[in-house]
Amino acid sequence: CLEGTRQMLLQDLCEWALDSQNNLAWIYGVAGTGKSAVAVTLAGRFRSMQNQITLALTFHCVKGQETSNLSLLVPTICYQLAKVCPGYKEALINLFNEDQSLIGSGIPLHEQFNLLLNVSLFQELREQKIAIIIDGLDE
Repeated sequence: CLEGTRQMLLQDLCEWALDSQNNLAWIYGVAGTGKSAVAVTLAGRFRSMQNQITLALTFHCVKGQETSNLSLLVPTICYQLAKVCPGYKEALINLFNEDQSLIGSGIPLHEQFNLLLNVSLFQELREQKIAIIIDGLDE
């Protein structure tokens, strides 16, 4: 966002990230209204708040680019979470050791979410705030 713009929205989102019991914030609007700018600015704010919240990932879907491939979404989230959360990394490694058919098997997206982003793998994450920003999912 341009300097001084969208301050109230950004402040509300930062407060939500730190205090809310809700796990999801969804910013929506028609094309060209600045949702991507908000996502980028919010990611920067989260980086500056690293003692309060961990920015695990920003995933920007852009038409015609590799990042628009939704089959990469769950593996990317898993990879980034594993980088910042050793307990999740260990749980993921154990899961893959138990069932190696999960690796590179072309599992449908909804099944990837259920298997790899399962709540039981997130014991360590209950103690910390983790932010994942996904932008342009509708593109």
